[in-house]
Amino acid sequence: MRAQYSPLGHPPSQRWRQLAGVLLAVVVAAVVTFTLLWAYSPFSIIPCIGHDEDCSLESSPTPTPSSSGLASPPFTYSSVTIQNLPYQRRDVYGTVMDIHGGNVWLQPDLGLYFMFGVSFGFCVEPQNGTYGDLQGGNGGVDGIGTQVFAGCFNTTCGSHLNHNISCYTSPDLANWTPIHGPGPTGAIIYQMTDWPTPGIAFEAKGLWNEQYQYWVLWVNWDAPPDNNGHTSALTAPANGSVWTIQTLIIDTFAYTENFVDDQNFFIDDDGTGYVIYAGNAADDPGHDTAIEQLTPDFLATLGEAAWSGTIVSYVEAAAMFKRNGLYWISYGVCSCYGYNDTLLYLASSSSALGPYSLPGTPVSASITGQQSTTFAYYDGNGTLQHMLWMDQWQTAPPPGYKAYDYNHWTPLLWTVDGSPVALPNLPLINLTVATGPG
Repeated sequence: MRAQYSPLGHPPSQRWRQLAGVLLAVVVAAVVTFTLLWAYSPFSIIPCIGHDEDCSLESSPTPTPSSSGLASPPFTYSSVTIQNLPYQRRDVYGTVMDIHGGNVWLQPDLGLYFMFGVSFGFCVEPQNGTYGDLQGGNGGVDGIGTQVFAGCFNTTCGSHLNHNISCYTSPDLANWTPIHGPGPTGAIIYQMTDWPTPGIAFEAKGLWNEQYQYWVLWVNWDAPPDNNGHTSALTAPANGSVWTIQTLIIDTFAYTENFVDDQNFFIDDDGTGYVIYAGNAADDPGHDTAIEQLTPDFLATLGEAAWSGTIVSYVEAAAMFKRNGLYWISYGVCSCYGYNDTLLYLASSSSALGPYSLPGTPVSASITGQQSTTFAYYDGNGTLQHMLWMDQWQTAPPPGYKAYDYNHWTPLLWTVDGSPVALPNLPLINLTVATGPG
């Protein structure tokens, strides 16, 4: 019997087997392609594809270049615990962080919080509730009715020429990495022994200049033997690796003596920068708190052209921020390095340069701390919040190295109508911290 062939030249059974094979290959290829596209899309439901191993980060859109040329990172959200006394704040290598008189500022392109401050080293400070040489000077009563002592300048711990300026970075306010890595000098960005002229560094505060795309750091230092106070301006690229002194002595302040300290920064919604500080007016040397607008490069002020005038006297460590359309300042009682309760007060205004509603509301009665500041951070909802930082002098465990003095952090709290609330003294605070707005 002769075999039967189809018009295609193949037996019917073989032709159908070939067609089935082709269809199967097409189906397999489609399934593989769909799986890959789904897994690596922003809407993947396949666990951990494109995520950290613990699946803790949600997927985000592709980063877009910023004006700095850096890639704007996806915002991250982290659940962390802020540790206060009796827990020492340590870096990621387990080393106690010797950093005081500083602030924290977010670098938006890198998605990192930068902490700046002064490292005092391993001198032993007094443990008797007072501090140093209290003789001479202009002691008196501060603007909120508390007796202050005169004189903070002496040769004891905290007034040496070998202090350092330090910096750490963190994605979540809890895990801090020294700017140059591990080791005894890993956090140091400038040694005062290398300063152009001998000086005692007391404070170092930084802020990011979005327009000029650099960090600006103001260092408050005194020049022995007459202890004239000065402020210097330094700059660094976004990663904070190398710092350059741009202005050794800023001389644009409205106060004629140009003596200022305890400076803190604020940037308004339109990018205008401000500095709040304590200074000495020539006709009233009373540690007067004032606000001035910064020049666009943040390296100087506009002086009397944009100045609040004296807001309050005989207080120190003022800070400034904005919440729900109101401008707020915080300030405390003068203490130098003394171990005493310096109540933090909050006062508000509808204008950056005031006037402010004085005497303000005390919020820190339960916390023993000095040299307070506030800094901004984003919570788990991507909402801007503010954290209180208070240095706590003479709290280091024996033998009392100043490097190991604690500092206290706690979020500011508010009523529904926007009034400040008294803050609890908590050793551990659980937060969710973000690196950008929601």
